[in-house]
Amino acid sequence: LNYGSEITGDWTARFEIASALGQTEAVRSGAGIGILHDFIARSDPEFVPVLPDIKLRRAYWMVTHESSRPLRHVAAAQDFLRDQVAHDKAIFG
Repeated sequence: LNYGSEITGDWTARFEIASALGQTEAVRSGAGIGILHDFIARSDPEFVPVLPDIKLRRAYWMVTHESSRPLRHVAAAQDFLRDQVAHDKAIFG
């Protein structure tokens, strides 16, 4: 995903990493600048915002195969995740 084009139309990423943890570690190791999740980057004093006034918003989806939805342990895991995100919503904003 080339999120850089949302900041400037002509920004082309040199490489892309789909994992938030992978992106964070690539920037930490000196691979360059990157678009990191606030809830990860703000806990590390080594990271310095480059364009602090620009905010990108993302939606996260929970996907479950229709045949597993009725299973109690699957429903319990979904409820737990939903509750945790709702409880910790402030760290994602």
